[in-house]
Amino acid sequence: MFDTIGGLPIHPLVVHAAVVLGPLAALLLLGYAFRPGWRAGLKWPMLLTGGVAALSAAIAASSGEALQHRVDQQATAAARALVSEHAEAGDLAAASLYVLFGAIVVVVFFLLRPTASERWSSHPGCRRGAGGRRVRDLRRGARRPHRCHRELAGRRRVHEWRRRRRLTLPRQPRVPGPDR
Repeated sequence: MFDTIGGLPIHPLVVHAAVVLGPLAALLLLGYAFRPGWRAGLKWPMLLTGGVAALSAAIAASSGEALQHRVDQQATAAARALVSEHAEAGDLAAASLYVLFGAIVVVVFFLLRPTASERWSSHPGCRRGAGGRRVRDLRRGARRPHRCHRELAGRRRVHEWRRRRRLTLPRQPRVPGPDR
């Protein structure tokens, strides 16, 4: 099925995509795992890179088998041995890219998800100020605060209200009513 495009074998083209994107996806995974501040920005590029690397590995394996059958018809015994050794190395590389993509999916969706503050701080106009508070860069011309600032302010108000209420109002004992 995947043999040639315009008379050229497709195998060398997709092998280069897998060879370049696989290590790039691994580096992005390391950055995602060890730099929590980068998680919100690396999530989708890492998933896309890993997925394209795994897909190109699958296409490379399929086109490599078709190329191997074509080469086996014209090659000597020594060339066939080299081609079969190359095919085994390609199968190992494809399997490692499948495992890498599986690891990326597990890490992103199940193990290390960005926290709410990391998602909010990924907004381009937000940055951390003194004391860890988010500060809006008003030089960008925005009049309204970003969503992260409105939500944080709302949560702070609710928390303060509950704290004050607990301090000022004594708890009333519950008296069971006639229907209970």
